[in-house]
Amino acid sequence: MDTVETSIEIERPAELVFKLWTEEMNLWWPRFGERFRYTFSPADVEPDQIHLEAEVGGRLYEVFASGEEFVIGRVIEVDPPRSITYTWRARDWDADTTINVTFREVLGTTTVVTVRHSGFEALGLEEVAEGYGEGLEEVVGFFAKYASG
Repeated sequence: MDTVETSIEIERPAELVFKLWTEEMNLWWPRFGERFRYTFSPADVEPDQIHLEAEVGGRLYEVFASGEEFVIGRVIEVDPPRSITYTWRARDWDADTTINVTFREVLGTTTVVTVRHSGFEALGLEEVAEGYGEGLEEVVGFFAKYASG
């Protein structure tokens, strides 16, 4: 498996949903879910913040309680409020994977958010793609709850 993908509908306009995904990631991103940790912090260090700089070259990065920063990826394309694409790399990976998030407005009141995470096969990480797919579902669920509120 090279790609995992999930979609949700949020009853809000795309411009707002895009802003919530990019500018308010720190408010909705889970640190700990039911099955997985959604942090790159070492086990003995608490996660603190996660941010996405929504401009080409901008960082997706996490700040730990220790003050250390970890850059997860970089924005490679952004087309507000339609899409944003950024790289994603775990600490022990040799290369990046890619996350593409699209925001498609339907009837001006609902936005279909589709998140696609690809590139596992090129890294020889097909076996982790399934787990990332399960995690993606959970993360997007946290976002949907936040964005719908």
